Amino acid sequence: MDINQFLQWVASAGGAAVLVSFLAERFPAFQKLSSQAKGLTQAGACIVLAIVAYAVMTYIPPDTLKTLAPYFQIVYGVGATWVANQIAHKADPHTG
Repeated sequence: MDINQFLQWVASAGGAAVLVSFLAERFPAFQKLSSQAKGLTQAGACIVLAIVAYAVMTYIPPDTLKTLAPYFQIVYGVGATWVANQIAHKADPHTG
């Protein structure tokens, strides 16, 4: 996935929901919220993230995004590998 595909995915709102959910579940402060507060927090964060992704696609010059592409690939690659590692770790019956 390149930087433009990632931004499109996040701006689609589905991608924003996945990212917000994944990240929010890792914050103890989020866990302390009521069910309704969690829902509203996630909805608000999804809206903001999707709008930011759309704004980046709309207002950042393509040459700038092209310049940032290698850095995005590094962060995206490390993030994807970390997520895969976490899934494998949780699936392994020998880890505890």
